[in-house]
Amino acid sequence: MNDLSGELLRYLIVLLTAPIWLPFVKALWQELERALRDEGGMFGRVPSLAEKERIEAANALLEDPLLSEPRLAPGERAGSRSRAAGTGRALGPARRPVAGPVRAAPSAFGSKGAGRRSGFR
Repeated sequence: MNDLSGELLRYLIVLLTAPIWLPFVKALWQELERALRDEGGMFGRVPSLAEKERIEAANALLEDPLLSEPRLAPGERAGSRSRAAGTGRALGPARRPVAGPVRAAPSAFGSKGAGRRSGFR
């Protein structure tokens, strides 16, 4: 009975976690089918020359899945990176100007309690 309950628990875990791993497996299958379309897919037959030409024409219309798009900082526009590249400026994170002069925090060493936090640290 102990072996049966362990086996049932394993199947139950697999079934209950299916919403997590099933979309991943589906996307992986579709990607493999698309990548191997020229050779007939995962389990298909090898396409003829006319079918290969149709597949290549369809592939030319599809968007490249390995296209790299730069991440933009909040408030940054897409066109600002291309202008920065033209001026020779480094493509780092956007720098924001400081609003005013930076003041140092009061020191707790020079005064008897000013600047000290009360309570537990």
